[in-house]
Amino acid sequence: MIEIVPREHLDRVLRDPVRTVGGVPHRALASDAGRLGSPSRLARMVGPGSRAPAVIRWVPRSSLVRTRPPAWRVAALLVRPMDLSRGVVPAAVGLASAGAAWDDRAALVLLAVACVQAAAHLLNELRDHLAGPDALIGPRGTKVLQRGWATPRGVAGGAAVLLVPAMAAGLYLASGKPVALLAALGGAVAAMPFVASSALPRRGPVAPLLFALAMGPLPAVGAALATTGTAPPATWAGGAVAGLAAGLYRHVADLRRMPDDAARGLRSPALLLGFARARDGSRWLGGAVGAVPVLLHVAGLAPASALAGPLALPLLAWALAPALRAETPHDPGLARALRRLGPASWLVGAVLVLAFWA
Repeated sequence: MIEIVPREHLDRVLRDPVRTVGGVPHRALASDAGRLGSPSRLARMVGPGSRAPAVIRWVPRSSLVRTRPPAWRVAALLVRPMDLSRGVVPAAVGLASAGAAWDDRAALVLLAVACVQAAAHLLNELRDHLAGPDALIGPRGTKVLQRGWATPRGVAGGAAVLLVPAMAAGLYLASGKPVALLAALGGAVAAMPFVASSALPRRGPVAPLLFALAMGPLPAVGAALATTGTAPPATWAGGAVAGLAAGLYRHVADLRRMPDDAARGLRSPALLLGFARARDGSRWLGGAVGAVPVLLHVAGLAPASALAGPLALPLLAWALAPALRAETPHDPGLARALRRLGPASWLVGAVLVLAFWA
């Protein structure tokens, strides 16, 4: 059953998506092609940013139950374990560069960062679903909510549950260290808008710098302050390199999202540069991840072990190879590159921790 609802009512429908139709429970799914920001006639009528009505599909809940994967797989799709490296890697680099002992405090730091990052993934998924830019045929999101495998209320509850151990670990780490507490609060305020929002970090040409700051130096410095109470220049430098690695993943994802971003009016760096130049720029970003640790050692900001930084280059070259051969934003090579960058980012993180081991 298809229903047309005023766009201002879309949020209310998706937050309470169950209705009984003819004695059979149905669930609301806003996953039609009109929610993709494309230049089609349907998208102009019901696409993001329009005040026109929104399209809702009411699907029998029994059919959704039959097609739903196991709960652990749905949870893994929402948490995105491979993407947790974008928070854990800079924190681990910060611990290594500050000379922190690898004890229970360091483990709590990494646990807290992983929980916050996972909660941000869930909030990001929920925000995109309620805002409308994540249709089934679009590149955004995990499509868990669009397929009816989870409800918005359940995803919001999962994010709240993940934040509980993160806050408990943060309070324990900050006990007796006011500087660490202030750093944790400041880092959370500064980083969450860029982590939990899919639109804000891509606005304007300076957006990559803001994203690299939120996903690099801030977690690194916060981890160092929480364990050692200090953040030497090497910590800032190591966090900057980790931020470059996170920015590389975001840059390749923006290449794939160019048509959607153009229709939504977002001035992403990829749109400003053009596809060919933005694609070639990913090669330079990957090279910087391996080369910058060596330059930092030459400048005296990193130990001699930073000479291991170029070991990350073969991994990044393998991960980026499909993207560098892509000719259009719809090329399947971009999706393959993103899938490779997930596991490669954990291995690159291990190389960076070795490179900044003090």
